[in-house]
Parts: sequence; structure tokens; C-alpha cells
Amino acid sequence: MKKNIVLLSILACDLFLATSALAQDPKPLTEAVAVVNQALKAKTPPPELAMLTAIDENLRGRYTVAYWETQVKDGSVVWISKAVEKEANLEFAVFQAIGGKKGVKGVKAIESLRMRLPVPILITKDGKELDPFYETFYRPGVVVISYPSKP
Repeated sequence: MKKNIVLLSILACDLFLATSALAQDPKPLTEAVAVVNQALKAKTPPPELAMLTAIDENLRGRYTVAYWETQVKDGSVVWISKAVEKEANLEFAVFQAIGGKKGVKGVKAIESLRMRLPVPILITKDGKELDPFYETFYRPGVVVISYPSKP
């Protein structure tokens, strides 16, 4: 949990550094701090946002996780996008849709995903359902995948 607090604090600092207008109008920073404070009350870590790109015959899913890094170059903040390819066994995964069914398991759920590839997904990092706090950031219908144990 301490790691999440540090990451959220860094995010708030990144928002502050990336937006020079904050010096004239501190309202966005105040709003960012309010979101960080709410995130600290969440009972689970934030989900990993990914794009599910393939599911093989052994029910292994291949997905891409995109993320941003910031670097300071010549006094300016530069945002750099990066992506990492990962694989996970979907056989024991539990699926839910934001604003929809929860706890769906099995081949039927996987086949439904396979027909819609590529599809954006959220992956919970602790195997629990997505905390309601994070649901507010994503549209209804986004698929959330959790694993009872590490995939």
C-alpha cells in the first residue's frame, strides 16, 4: 500500500510539473489532490490497463500494457509512451464487466472475448474485484479480469 501512496504522490507531482498553467490557477492541483486522497481510501490497488490481443487454444491470453514515463529535458517535462507484452493463463480467471455481470468464469466468457479481439481490459493486481472507486474512471462494459492467484 505504501508503494501505491508513493506512486500516487508522484502522479500528483507529474501533473503539477506537466501543467505550467497551475501557477496561475491552482484549482487543477486541488482537484488532483482530492482524487489522490480518494484513491488512498480504495481497498485495492489500481488496475492495470491493457489491450487483449490474442487468446490461444490453451486459453493463454496475450496482452499489451501501455504506460507513460516522464523525463525532464532542457527544463521541460517530456511524456514518453511505452508498451510491454505479457501473457497470462485465462483458464482460472474471473471476469466482470463494469456496470454489469460480476464473477463470470469459464470458456464461454473467454470465447466471448476472443470474438471481440482486440479488446481493452483491466487486470486487478490482487485477485479481488475492482474497487468501486476505480469503476468511475472507465465506461460501462469494460472487461475486468482478476486471478484468484498469480497467473
